[in-house]
Amino acid sequence: MLWLLTVSWSLVSGYAVLQLCGISTRNLAADVALAWFCGTGWYTFASCVALFVLGLEPSLWESVAILAFPVATAVALRRRLQGGIQTSIVNRRTTRWWPWRYRWLWVAPAGMVVVVLSLVVLHAKNTPTNTDDAIRLRAHTPMLVYQGHLSPAARSAIFSNGSFMSFGPLPIWQLRGTIHHFDVNYFIVTNVVFLFALIYALCSSRGVPEQGLGTVFLLTTMPLFVYHAASTYLDALYGVMFGGALFFLALEAQADSEPYRRCVLLFVYLAAGIKHEGEIVAITTLTVFLVMLAARCLQGKRFPWRCVSMGVAPLVIYLVVKNVYSSNPLLVGAARVLEQYVGYDAPGGQTAIAAVAAPNSTLAWRIFWDSLFSSGNFGIVFYIFGIASVYYWRTILNRQLIWPMAALALVFAEVLINALIVNPQWTVDMTTVHRSLVAVAMGCAIMTGLLPDARTLGQRTGEDGCQLAD
Repeated sequence: MLWLLTVSWSLVSGYAVLQLCGISTRNLAADVALAWFCGTGWYTFASCVALFVLGLEPSLWESVAILAFPVATAVALRRRLQGGIQTSIVNRRTTRWWPWRYRWLWVAPAGMVVVVLSLVVLHAKNTPTNTDDAIRLRAHTPMLVYQGHLSPAARSAIFSNGSFMSFGPLPIWQLRGTIHHFDVNYFIVTNVVFLFALIYALCSSRGVPEQGLGTVFLLTTMPLFVYHAASTYLDALYGVMFGGALFFLALEAQADSEPYRRCVLLFVYLAAGIKHEGEIVAITTLTVFLVMLAARCLQGKRFPWRCVSMGVAPLVIYLVVKNVYSSNPLLVGAARVLEQYVGYDAPGGQTAIAAVAAPNSTLAWRIFWDSLFSSGNFGIVFYIFGIASVYYWRTILNRQLIWPMAALALVFAEVLINALIVNPQWTVDMTTVHRSLVAVAMGCAIMTGLLPDARTLGQRTGEDGCQLAD
């Protein structure tokens, strides 16, 4: 009950943030789902800055003030917000919650989504935080923040985990007055459920429920993602944020809409606050997004400086705080890789041979290939994605989907380089090879679901492939 109260608390605050940022969809279901990410994103950002910059220790009243601030601001500016409501995402569209062609065929996929999500929630509700190897770091850092342990080692662990996970479960613990391990699971699975709701509701509000149902169905066909959605590993969680960024990047590439741009930047920031891998994925996606906007300038369009600067500001502030109060292992790791492969070998005083292949690289590649196509961890998502990409290649080019495809390809390349060159030993012992592909698999599932547009589905469409209202 307290968890539902905390979720409602975040939704109210997030809905106010959503209105203040001008990204309302004018569809209640989509707005509620998006409000969760706005609310938790605002809370974790403000809490992190309050703790490390202002020196304010987390407390229940601080959480109340942080979550109430957007609501009070929205009330104070309600007249201005009512005047700007027309800049919403959804406009001139017919909301349809169920496909109009082959409608009975969609019953089985929809039923599977409901069953799988129910099992995920049940698993999260009944599996303690110490799922696999004692208390996971992912569940431990919120405890450090809650109890006020901020030693240099603790700060390093907190920022290694990321602000989103380290601060996200705090409100429910502050309400309870004690730590409850299951709340970490609840927090992760709640993000998964709201991503599913957001994708389906927004696609339905755009008149293409087939895209939404197809996307969430593909996501539930991946056993490893389903398992991680209810465990204290964070691979599924940063995959959720990368998937959200990719989803809105695909929509923005087609529609050239400022609200979509704001949503892309929202999910980029959220991804950066989850593990170091999330930071890499966020920066990669942001780079592709900025290149796409710059490329439009060649067509005579203006670069949206105001939108981008305001959207990137929280990410920059977070990265500055992270690097000031904790050494960034990404920079340390990059220096180690350069020293190992192309740099100066300090002990021997000799130059290392560039790109020396690890002795187990062949085995690492074989295991990586097996993880993609024959392990069963991701179902047949990679097969379907490859076939769909070839079949819809004209759609990818005509609808500017080459940009989200480029972001997905770059993230996959980063995972591949890490698995085969930087840390092949982790691939060989299967420590990370499978779960490192969770975010990539989620991106492939989302892009596959978005490739069939309304024209393919036999509907009358507008310029961005969405069904038009009669």
